[in-house]
Amino acid sequence: MRPAYDELERRMQKWSAALEKLEGVHRIASAVMHLQDPQKLALEVELQLKTIKDYESVFMGLVEGTELVLYGSGGARRFTIGTEGLIGWVTAQGQPLLVNDVSTDPRFLVAGPDDPTRAELVVPILVEHQVVGVLDIHGDRVGAFTEADLQFAETIAGFLAVALQNARLYEEAQKQAQRLATVADITDRLTLIQPVITLLENTVQMICERLGYGSTSIALIEESRLVFKTYYEPQIGFIRPTLPKLVIGEEGVTGRVAATGQAIIIDDVRLHPEYIPGVAPMRSELAAPIRSGPRLLGVLNVESPQLAAFTDDDRQLMQTLADQVGVALENARLYERIARNVTRRKRVEERLKESERRFRQIAETVREVFWMSDSQKSEMIYISPAYEGVWGRTCQSLYEQPFSFLDAVHPDDRERVLRAIEQQRRGENTSEEYRIIRPDGSIRWVWDRGFPIKDSSGNVYRVTGIAEDITERKQAEEVLHRAHDELERRVQERTAALAATNATLRAEITERKQAEEALRESEQRYRTLFTAAQRQAQELALRDQIHMALARELDLPVVFRTVVEAIAKTFGYTQVSLYLLQGETLVLQHQVGYDHVILRIPLTQGISGRVVRTGKPVLLEDVRTDPEFLGAIEDIVSEVCVPLFDQGQVVGTLNVESTQGVKFSEADLQFITVLSELISIAIGRARLYTEARESEMELARRVVDLKRTEEALRNAYDELELRIQERTAELATTNQTLRAEITERKRAEDRLKASLREKDLLLQEVHHRVKNNLQVIASLLSLQSASIQDPQTFEMFRDSRDRVKSMALIHEKLYRTQDLAHIDFAEYLHNLATELFQSYRVNPSLIVLNVHADDVSLSLDTAIPCGLIVNELVSNSLKHAFPAGQEGEVRIDLHAHPQHQWALSVRDTGIGFPADLDFRNTTTLGLQLVMTLVEQLEGTIELERNGGTTFTITFTELR
Repeated sequence: MRPAYDELERRMQKWSAALEKLEGVHRIASAVMHLQDPQKLALEVELQLKTIKDYESVFMGLVEGTELVLYGSGGARRFTIGTEGLIGWVTAQGQPLLVNDVSTDPRFLVAGPDDPTRAELVVPILVEHQVVGVLDIHGDRVGAFTEADLQFAETIAGFLAVALQNARLYEEAQKQAQRLATVADITDRLTLIQPVITLLENTVQMICERLGYGSTSIALIEESRLVFKTYYEPQIGFIRPTLPKLVIGEEGVTGRVAATGQAIIIDDVRLHPEYIPGVAPMRSELAAPIRSGPRLLGVLNVESPQLAAFTDDDRQLMQTLADQVGVALENARLYERIARNVTRRKRVEERLKESERRFRQIAETVREVFWMSDSQKSEMIYISPAYEGVWGRTCQSLYEQPFSFLDAVHPDDRERVLRAIEQQRRGENTSEEYRIIRPDGSIRWVWDRGFPIKDSSGNVYRVTGIAEDITERKQAEEVLHRAHDELERRVQERTAALAATNATLRAEITERKQAEEALRESEQRYRTLFTAAQRQAQELALRDQIHMALARELDLPVVFRTVVEAIAKTFGYTQVSLYLLQGETLVLQHQVGYDHVILRIPLTQGISGRVVRTGKPVLLEDVRTDPEFLGAIEDIVSEVCVPLFDQGQVVGTLNVESTQGVKFSEADLQFITVLSELISIAIGRARLYTEARESEMELARRVVDLKRTEEALRNAYDELELRIQERTAELATTNQTLRAEITERKRAEDRLKASLREKDLLLQEVHHRVKNNLQVIASLLSLQSASIQDPQTFEMFRDSRDRVKSMALIHEKLYRTQDLAHIDFAEYLHNLATELFQSYRVNPSLIVLNVHADDVSLSLDTAIPCGLIVNELVSNSLKHAFPAGQEGEVRIDLHAHPQHQWALSVRDTGIGFPADLDFRNTTTLGLQLVMTLVEQLEGTIELERNGGTTFTITFTELR
């Protein structure tokens, strides 16, 4: 019996060593996931590995160009990839290398006469199949490493690859955030009212210094020449005496851009015949046209001393800034014209009041709370109606008592809010997230930002801000935290279970030594117990392996592949497959062991279909006993199929099948069910992560829009106060001149006519500026959506862009017509529908557009809601009514209706509106917006489903 004891003891030591190694892997993974500095990362890996096994030394190397930088406790050393040492060979080949006697390998490099290395183990660190570094382990004796050490090192290299990938992604995100913040700062400066030359000089200096370019210049078109107005280099400063004048289309790269209106990137200016050298030597150039609507105003040009320094992202960034410069340039020129003619400012006073009303109307339609107070917060100047929806209190109560909003702030957060108010009084921007308690007792989270406004003397005289309800975002974060805590709890439970099993086995060994007679009588029972413990250890090790894969991975295809292959490898199951539910069909995600596999299984067929329908697992010890079995392999004997859940709903199945006479038991069913719970948690975690990312992106987009709206509102208030002061000063002189003007009645009539003409021109200019600002917002939405991979988020950005374009089209019609109070709505409908067809890339040979509208001119207050309604209904038809390849028609009608009303209908001949969907109570933003706009028009809306979908809106023009 002594050999049996020794064998059992040896196996126990083996399993204990495996457990210690698994715990070590877990410690290393937890330690390196949040480190980004290479030196600290290498030292942490060396420390953790030496606690697991007595390695002589451990190093980590990172690839930098054609060299490998090796980090360790002795600092950093550099090696040439492919030519120096074992690590250079592994970096070049991308394959692991184990040398148990370095004296026999000529590639080994001796570090010095005291180098104790006798064996070396090197494994590559791979990110997306590319070698980014190596893990280098040295031993102080020949034969120090085994294949198990090699596998263990490859596992650690996998964790290091994830850590390095996270560090790289974090660095890229930081760089992109910094660039976007820089663009936002430059854009904010462009919105300030300033002289043209000051505007241009500030712009080129900020672009050059904040974005790190070699030089920046701006040239404007004057008659047939391109005249450089400003040129800046960080080492030299502004250069004015030598600024050239170029013939458009014939001289220089910028002259070519001014002729074609298209941006140009030159990777090597020395090879370009049209390049004109500047003061300092440059190697690459990027030039972008400056536009204001369809007009080309000039060229924004940047250069760099580096070869091929500019990418397509730089081109898009410079084009966005060039568009902003075009708008700011037009605003600056308009400001200079107004400054030279005081009389014109008096005539535009009424128009400014109307502009203020429209800005207020825009502010009152968004969900965020806009507010403005005096410098001491003792008077609330303006609060948007959204305050009542968030706080549950009236706006009037805040006007009467400006500090009454503090009554709703949660007691634990009130001190931080009071500190923020003091910071605002000192002229500092603030951003606080705090809780409020509504009158009904519910708690909401609010993100409140304050922006002090200073006068020319630098004193704070106004404070504006934006408050946003972020309760849904906080709830999503809480769900993610709970999911993470649940995963950690399960890991601790599995670890404790394994430790308990080991303790039980040790106790049984002691009993067997003390009672040999009892051991002989119960030998079979102990053998069975050992087999069960061995399987349980395998199960726990597999659960830990799968848990660690799920903890560090959010990509579901990678998760599915890892789980399926780990199950097949650990227990030798011959066939393992995983399916996900898509509609009424189960679709294969990953499989192991099948030569012929069923890719799609209808819910009405097979064992998997039954599991999805019932939500219960199935164990078939003999598949021949069940007529629903759909075996892809003829000699399958037994099958286990368990459901996968997400939020209580079945979303897929995990299937294990066996051949060669192996039959599954209840133990197999229970174990596969436990694994399905881990997979279900991963599916839910991936869904929550996706929803959180979508919410974050939507929040970022809304912050940008709100910031621009806030800045426009602030400028309007500042300009209005300036007009009031000037108006007051001029009224005194006006009384004296009126007596003289009575005797000059004829000339006064002429001046009145000229005044009306100038007023019309100024009103057209205002519409032009509003249209330009809306086009800039649409361009920013298009630029941001270019980097979006998620189709649903891309659809949200495109819908928002189309809504902005529909409003911009109305202002474009106003400044191009003689009647500034009404719009030719029939022509507008045709142009709007045509742009929507182009935006969705509709094939005109398949889907036909027909617009039938009476000749009607609508006011601005009526035209904007009508345009947005048509935009939403036509977009819905193009997105949902016509599946791929289906022909049909989209028709828009606008006709007079009895009792001075109008009837607007949007009809398509597509597949029809879903019968089970109530369009008046839906969660989609588009239909909610349509219902809100119909209420704003004080109209009615009806839906017909005969031969397609028809929405009919009846309304009266607003006065």
